[in-house]
Amino acid sequence: MLRRWFFLSLCGMCLVLVPSGVARAGGAIRGYVLLPALGRVAFVNIDAARVVDSVAVARGSGPLAASIDGSRVLVANTRFGLVTQIDGIRTRRVRRFAHLGRPVALVLVPQPQVGLVRPRYAVVADARGSIDVLDLVSGRVASRVPVVRPTALALENGRLWVSSAGEATLTQFDLSIPTHPRRVGRARPGMLIAALTPFETSSSAGVDVVSPRGALTRVDGYSLTSKTLRRLAGRFTQLLDGYGGVVWAAASDGRVLGVPTNDRSAPYVMRVPRASRLEIVGGWLAAAHARSLRMFALGTHRPPRTIQLPATASTIAFAVLP
Repeated sequence: MLRRWFFLSLCGMCLVLVPSGVARAGGAIRGYVLLPALGRVAFVNIDAARVVDSVAVARGSGPLAASIDGSRVLVANTRFGLVTQIDGIRTRRVRRFAHLGRPVALVLVPQPQVGLVRPRYAVVADARGSIDVLDLVSGRVASRVPVVRPTALALENGRLWVSSAGEATLTQFDLSIPTHPRRVGRARPGMLIAALTPFETSSSAGVDVVSPRGALTRVDGYSLTSKTLRRLAGRFTQLLDGYGGVVWAAASDGRVLGVPTNDRSAPYVMRVPRASRLEIVGGWLAAAHARSLRMFALGTHRPPRTIQLPATASTIAFAVLP
């Protein structure tokens, strides 16, 4: 009963915390879903549970990111080395960045005071050996910094964290001047990294990382020291920042574990279709799988709201529109 109360409380926090941003923006959640076989990004009205528009991009898979206000939607094509910038409010393509190697991860850089509202810069991880800073206003590559085989990115408090293929280390950059990333440290969690996500508490900030075999570790952003939080059973592929001190780890068998980081409470288990691409938004666990986008109420076992898509889905992102 105590465990059930904890996660019902968590769901309440999710529904309070994120919709506060929704209220500020005066709008509702919109999803952006990459349909790689069609070469389109579908625009999904989550409240109406339907696709309302789409924009053409190069065919193929790659990471996708969106600003909270929908003004900047970026979709990468890993095979062709492209990033397409889309205006997610007016549903139109803005520009295309080319010659980016093999883009495998991207993040938008928050602006001072306003955060991820009309951000000017984004960072792309080129698996061939660099991180590239894109200027979304001028349409140019503002900076390129060598990094060994980058695979994933995370941003917290003006610091960029980069994991590298086959390496048990994380490289940390100071992004206080986005056009001039400055390498400031290297953390050694002592394991290969499958995924990472930022965390912030009242006393510390940094990243949580998970290994393919389920070692969940917290890396402090200041001391660069590591602490193992849990050893989870299974093979893990994704890690999502939750609320109320909970991080969500996705296993290859379709389990998504809500792991409390403040105590040793047992993880809460949700289930999604295997090989789903996941995001957390507004109290929902969103899962893109096959030709559907499924919205699960976070921390419950209620059946999902299912939104049908015109083709097989890949990566997903979300925004809040007026």
